[in-house]
Amino acid sequence: MLQTLKEVIFSVFETMFFLFPEVVENEKDLPDMPKDYFKSTLRLNDNKWLLILLGSEKLAEAMAKNFLGHVGPVDESEIADVFREAVNVIGGNFLMKLGNRDHVSLGVPEVEKCRRFPGEETARDFCGGLSFNVDNEFCGVCIKDIHG
Repeated sequence: MLQTLKEVIFSVFETMFFLFPEVVENEKDLPDMPKDYFKSTLRLNDNKWLLILLGSEKLAEAMAKNFLGHVGPVDESEIADVFREAVNVIGGNFLMKLGNRDHVSLGVPEVEKCRRFPGEETARDFCGGLSFNVDNEFCGVCIKDIHG
C-alpha cells in the first residue's frame, strides 16, 4: 500500500506542481523540520482510511505558485486551497491505483496551517508514513486505518 502511495505522490507532484519529490529513508537525510506547515486530511472509502498530507509552508507556497502559474506572492487562502486539492487528487488517484474503481468514496478534504514547537516530535513521529525531500523542503504523507 505504501508503494502505491509513493507512486501516486511522485505522479501528482510532477504533473500538477512540477516538483520532484525524493523519498527519504534515513531521518538524518530529512530536510529541517518545518516550524510552520500545512496539514491536509481526507477520509477515504466511507471513513475506512484517513490520508494525511504534510508540507512545510515554503513547499505549500511553491506548490500553489506552480499550480496557479503565479510568479509573485500567493495568498495564504490560495495556498490552503491548493494544498486541499493536492490531498484530494492524491486520495482519488491512490484509490484508483488500488483497483477500487467500483467504489471510490472521498470525504471533504480539510486543511489547516499548523505550528510545530522545537523538540515537539521527531520526523517519523511528525509524519508516521512516507517522508520526502522536495527541493530541500519537508513533505510527509501517511494513511491510517481508522477502523484499526
